[in-house]
Amino acid sequence: MDLIVADLTQDGHPDVVTSAPSLGQVILFESTGEPHEPLRKSVFPAGVEVEFLACGDVDGDGSQDICALSYLDEKLVVLLGGGAQPFSRRLEIEMPYFDVSPLQRLGRVQPMVCRDLDRNPPDEIYLLQLQEGWFNALVRIEIDPTTLDSRSQRFALDGLAPQDLQALDFVDIGQGRDTELVLITQRNPAVIICERLDGARFQVRDKFPLEDTLLGNNMTGFRKWDADGDGLPDLFVVPFDGSLRLLSSHSGRFHQTKIARLPERAIHDDVLVTDLDRDAKNDLMIISRQRSGGDSYEQLSVLCGENPGEFTDAVTFVTGRRSSPFSSLRLGTLDLNRDGWEDIVFLDDFSKELVLLLNTSQTLVPHWNWH
Repeated sequence: MDLIVADLTQDGHPDVVTSAPSLGQVILFESTGEPHEPLRKSVFPAGVEVEFLACGDVDGDGSQDICALSYLDEKLVVLLGGGAQPFSRRLEIEMPYFDVSPLQRLGRVQPMVCRDLDRNPPDEIYLLQLQEGWFNALVRIEIDPTTLDSRSQRFALDGLAPQDLQALDFVDIGQGRDTELVLITQRNPAVIICERLDGARFQVRDKFPLEDTLLGNNMTGFRKWDADGDGLPDLFVVPFDGSLRLLSSHSGRFHQTKIARLPERAIHDDVLVTDLDRDAKNDLMIISRQRSGGDSYEQLSVLCGENPGEFTDAVTFVTGRRSSPFSSLRLGTLDLNRDGWEDIVFLDDFSKELVLLLNTSQTLVPHWNWH
């Protein structure tokens, strides 16, 4: 199961999108601002066991669309957001089969994003596919706004050793160059920055290993955000050992810094960047699962922002929610009750629960289940 927080209904307020994979459904929780029903649920059939989600305007009509990817069912389903009944129309695009579960057991997997790299709307869909035994083929899919036909193009990745990839994203660190490609590798775990050479080719430029503290130190969570307020995106990466890394961009290059040591004996699933205390400084929140031999619980760690790109030591709060070695937790932020304070939503895919945390003196509100 995946989690997206974005303004899908175009009312100026972020909504929450997730899925019920076994039912072949995409679930939209529309933000209402109402205290007794902060999220209104709508269900849309996808017809596949949804493994990954992304959103963007892929047909160029000005509305956000939802991309639901299933390697298991060999399809990419696009729920179109425009028209009188948003997300009721869908496109289906054939995909090659791939069993992603071995990668998911090692850490977070993000094989699909929507971006407008050619600066000519609509957005394109970028995803990873199997190629010669390795999960490392970068493919772009474009939707024709008039006919809604799709066409795909494979990119060459020069300098990338044969290996599986856990995640992809794009960053633009300025300096007049094209957008850079970010890849996170599974074997010899590392964050790799690639620059674009031409229309269908990227080349590896920088590599930041994650194995400097532990062999097999795979990425378990990451987030793209402007950490130091310079208007350029940075990367927060959490590997298995809990050494939170910040990859910040300066003078057109990335530099890696270890900014915190998170609690040991925990799996750190996701990291969130937001101003929790409204002091104009970004704070960090990390959601984790304890790995103790007895009773294990989900926990939240908070690092308050100090100077740009600098944070306090982590303060960890153990919740009363039991953790599972089979679950994966995802974080998002939105102002649920429209009071100007950022609230937290997190998804527990094993228990199939969406949990809401209000940023007030009453910190926890009831959670909503779906089946």
